[in-house]
Amino acid sequence: MPNNIETSAIVPLRNSGFSKILDHLEKGAVAETAILSPDHFLEISDILGQSDVNFAASASLVIDIIRTTRHLEISVNREDLDPATRALIVLEDQKKIRAMALHLLPDNFSDLVDIAKKRVGERLERPPRPTKKARVNRTCICRRCGGYGHTFRKCPDTVCCICNEIGPDHLSVHCPQLGEESSLPEFRDDEEYYELLVDWEKNHVALEELIKHHPAPRSPTPIDTRSTTATPDEETREIESL
Repeated sequence: MPNNIETSAIVPLRNSGFSKILDHLEKGAVAETAILSPDHFLEISDILGQSDVNFAASASLVIDIIRTTRHLEISVNREDLDPATRALIVLEDQKKIRAMALHLLPDNFSDLVDIAKKRVGERLERPPRPTKKARVNRTCICRRCGGYGHTFRKCPDTVCCICNEIGPDHLSVHCPQLGEESSLPEFRDDEEYYELLVDWEKNHVALEELIKHHPAPRSPTPIDTRSTTATPDEETREIESL
């Protein structure tokens, strides 16, 4: 039986594509360092601002994604933030990264989406096949965590900005610790209600931080103007009145 190692053609490592991979990784590391450096980032932005839009637009989006991802990493590890504030920052960074990544999709990607929607519609119209495995509803996407199978109202990663409870069925505006009915109106449109909920949570956290760092001044203690000592004449009048 012939030895495959001996009979196969030997290609030296330096002549293979592996060197290109190493070169690409090295250039990527240098590029990332420059993008995250404030001084280099300003110069790169200035150069891109004078470059052709076909090259500069996509490059700017990639740079913003890298910088936002780094900001996300820093926010997750910050110990000076309470869990609710840190969770809101992380969610906003994730939302921003997704929005920028969507701009990198080709213009004809909408055609692919239309085909996918058509296939999903046809599949939903067919009677479900019996199966023992639970299927995840991938037509339902959570605005809170980006996961499938539930809405933001049922999100298991929800963090209440009032009591820091984590779990589904606990929106911050309905927290029992508020001690009052929610002032946030309910909407049938989940998209609009989610935007209002996020704004409400941000304002609540900002107000709590403001109160924490700038407490209201204490009320002045009233001064008792009555004298604690009495003159002899006053004592005589008090005895005569008795």
